Amino acid sequence: MLDQYIEKLPEADREAFKAEISKAIFVNSREEADKVIENNPFLKSSREATISRTTEVYDARFKAEKLTGLVEEEIKKRNPAKDPRDIALQDMESKIKKMELDGVLKERKVQAMQKLSEAGLPADLAEFAIHEDESIFASKIERLSGLKAWRDVAVQEALAGKVTQKTPTAGSGKTAPVMSLEAFNELALPDRIAFSKAGGQFE
Repeated sequence: MLDQYIEKLPEADREAFKAEISKAIFVNSREEADKVIENNPFLKSSREATISRTTEVYDARFKAEKLTGLVEEEIKKRNPAKDPRDIALQDMESKIKKMELDGVLKERKVQAMQKLSEAGLPADLAEFAIHEDESIFASKIERLSGLKAWRDVAVQEALAGKVTQKTPTAGSGKTAPVMSLEAFNELALPDRIAFSKAGGQFE
């Protein structure tokens, strides 16, 4: 085909054209093109620059058009929307658990009040013992019940006359409190301590 083109040129120009065309590089396949580019620094640099620009354009388009959608889709896969029926079921389960816990705490309060009453201690101390964990509840009840021992010691000391040592002497203008043992047992813990410190005596 090239020979046919040369024949069409004026005879005076044919030799000059042949000389110029001999400098040209002919590429007949992809492999040959790659070899030419690899052996030519200018062509190699140009190709790399073109690839870089193309990659940047593709990345920008991908981020603008597809990345956000893909991220949202992945989030939905990892955190699928809950079915309204599942939400209603979870809400019902939470309410049932709360009702069960409230029932347990009420029962514990009754138990605590009974224990404290048996120990002769104020029932309002039960609030300090209530706990959902059974072992912790039992431990608190045991500690509160230990106040009974302190009370018994205070009563014994009072009956033995140890408390009366603090009774003001005659003429001091002050009188030590006096009450029955039954009345003392009905006092709250702070009042019992105050009675003892004041030199209280039992009738």
